[in-house]
Amino acid sequence: MKRFAILIIVTFLVVGCKTIHRDTRSLAIIELGYKDRTELVYLANDYGFLILWIDHQKPQFYLYNKPANKIQMTGSFSDFLSGLQAFPNGVKVDRIRGCGITEQGMPENYKEQLFQIIKDKKFYLTDIEDGNFTVCECETTYVRRFNTTNKSIQGTR
Repeated sequence: MKRFAILIIVTFLVVGCKTIHRDTRSLAIIELGYKDRTELVYLANDYGFLILWIDHQKPQFYLYNKPANKIQMTGSFSDFLSGLQAFPNGVKVDRIRGCGITEQGMPENYKEQLFQIIKDKKFYLTDIEDGNFTVCECETTYVRRFNTTNKSIQGTR
């Protein structure tokens, strides 16, 4: 009987641990630091992107794939477009924005290419009411955009 009880306990521990590690319901994408706390920003839907293309700065493109538990950051617009094309057709895609104009340095022909892919892939860009959001950095002491998946902070919220 004692062996049976130990087997049940071990089974629950193993199953419980696997559940915790495989939880991909949340994908932390940004950490905001304040004077008295930190706050994680999670991707609302399964797919998303963030473009940081400030005038006179090197652009940064972030792709978020919650089902694959993957974050990809690149400085290449063509790599960004390829990653976006890999998202499934017709899915909701969160377009993450900052509180400032984060795409002011992006040339118009690049914007046209981006919106053509969105149209061709039949993406549904979520609106604020649907979970799309602006990440306000104005009152933060620091902003950390995750450029790869950090497994130690993923999980439920």
